[in-house]
Amino acid sequence: MSTLILMEPENASYFFKRGEMYQAFAQHTAAISDFNKVISLEPNNSMAYYKRASCNEQLMKFEEAIKDYEMLAKLSKYDIKAQELLAEAQKRLFELNA
Repeated sequence: MSTLILMEPENASYFFKRGEMYQAFAQHTAAISDFNKVISLEPNNSMAYYKRASCNEQLMKFEEAIKDYEMLAKLSKYDIKAQELLAEAQKRLFELNA
Protein backbone atom coordinates (compact mmCIF):
# COMPACT_ATOMS: atom_id res chain seq x y z
CA MET A 1 0.00 0.00 0.00
CA SER A 2 2.82 2.41 0.82
CA THR A 3 4.26 1.85 -2.65
CA LEU A 4 0.94 2.81 -4.21
CA ILE A 5 0.85 5.94 -2.06
CA LEU A 6 4.31 6.90 -3.31
CA MET A 7 3.12 6.46 -6.88
CA GLU A 8 -0.18 8.31 -6.34
CA PRO A 9 0.16 10.59 -3.29
CA GLU A 10 -3.16 12.33 -4.01
CA ASN A 11 -5.21 9.11 -4.00
CA ALA A 12 -7.26 9.30 -0.80
CA SER A 13 -8.46 5.71 -1.07
CA TYR A 14 -4.90 4.39 -0.65
CA PHE A 15 -4.42 6.40 2.54
CA PHE A 16 -7.81 5.23 3.77
CA LYS A 17 -7.00 1.56 3.18
CA ARG A 18 -3.60 1.89 4.84
CA GLY A 19 -5.20 3.73 7.75
CA GLU A 20 -7.63 0.85 8.17
CA MET A 21 -4.72 -1.60 8.20
CA TYR A 22 -2.92 0.41 10.86
CA GLN A 23 -6.12 0.59 12.87
CA ALA A 24 -6.66 -3.17 12.61
CA PHE A 25 -3.23 -3.71 14.16
CA ALA A 26 -3.85 -1.13 16.91
CA GLN A 27 -1.38 1.33 15.40
CA HIS A 28 -3.80 4.18 16.07
CA THR A 29 -1.34 7.07 15.80
CA ALA A 30 -0.24 5.94 12.35
CA ALA A 31 -3.85 5.36 11.36
CA ILE A 32 -4.79 8.88 12.46
CA SER A 33 -2.02 10.27 10.29
CA ASP A 34 -3.44 8.51 7.25
CA PHE A 35 -7.02 9.52 8.06
CA ASN A 36 -5.79 13.12 8.41
CA LYS A 37 -4.44 12.87 4.88
CA VAL A 38 -7.73 11.47 3.60
CA ILE A 39 -9.59 14.38 5.20
CA SER A 40 -7.17 16.89 3.71
CA LEU A 41 -7.80 15.40 0.26
CA GLU A 42 -11.53 14.77 0.74
CA PRO A 43 -12.92 17.08 3.47
CA ASN A 44 -16.41 15.54 3.21
CA ASN A 45 -15.30 11.93 3.64
CA SER A 46 -17.51 10.95 6.58
CA MET A 47 -15.92 7.53 6.98
CA ALA A 48 -12.49 9.11 7.51
CA TYR A 49 -13.92 11.20 10.35
CA TYR A 50 -15.53 8.08 11.82
CA LYS A 51 -12.33 6.05 11.61
CA ARG A 52 -10.19 8.87 13.05
CA ALA A 53 -12.66 9.35 15.90
CA SER A 54 -12.50 5.65 16.68
CA CYS A 55 -8.70 5.77 16.81
CA ASN A 56 -8.77 8.83 19.03
CA GLU A 57 -11.11 7.02 21.41
CA GLN A 58 -8.71 4.09 21.59
CA LEU A 59 -6.00 6.58 22.54
CA MET A 60 -8.40 8.11 25.11
CA LYS A 61 -8.36 11.42 23.24
CA PHE A 62 -12.07 11.96 23.72
CA GLU A 63 -12.07 15.68 22.94
CA GLU A 64 -10.55 14.96 19.52
CA ALA A 65 -12.98 12.09 18.98
CA ILE A 66 -15.91 14.36 19.82
CA LYS A 67 -14.77 16.90 17.21
CA ASP A 68 -14.72 14.14 14.60
CA TYR A 69 -18.09 12.77 15.67
CA GLU A 70 -19.51 16.30 15.46
CA MET A 71 -18.26 16.55 11.90
CA LEU A 72 -19.58 13.07 11.14
CA ALA A 73 -22.98 14.08 12.51
CA LYS A 74 -22.90 17.24 10.39
CA LEU A 75 -21.99 15.32 7.24
CA SER A 76 -24.50 12.56 8.03
CA LYS A 77 -27.26 14.61 9.60
CA TYR A 78 -29.91 11.95 8.95
CA ASP A 79 -27.78 9.13 10.34
CA ILE A 80 -28.97 8.34 13.87
CA LYS A 81 -25.87 6.24 14.53
CA ALA A 82 -23.64 9.30 14.06
CA GLN A 83 -25.66 11.14 16.71
CA GLU A 84 -25.41 8.14 19.05
CA LEU A 85 -21.63 7.91 18.62
CA LEU A 86 -21.30 11.59 19.44
CA ALA A 87 -23.43 11.24 22.57
CA GLU A 88 -21.46 8.18 23.73
CA ALA A 89 -18.11 9.96 23.31
CA GLN A 90 -19.43 13.00 25.19
CA LYS A 91 -20.57 10.71 28.00
CA ARG A 92 -17.16 9.01 28.21
CA LEU A 93 -15.41 12.38 28.37
CA PHE A 94 -17.77 13.49 31.13
CA GLU A 95 -17.16 10.27 33.08
CA LEU A 96 -13.41 10.64 32.64
CA ASN A 97 -13.50 14.17 34.03
CA ALA A 98 -15.92 13.39 36.88
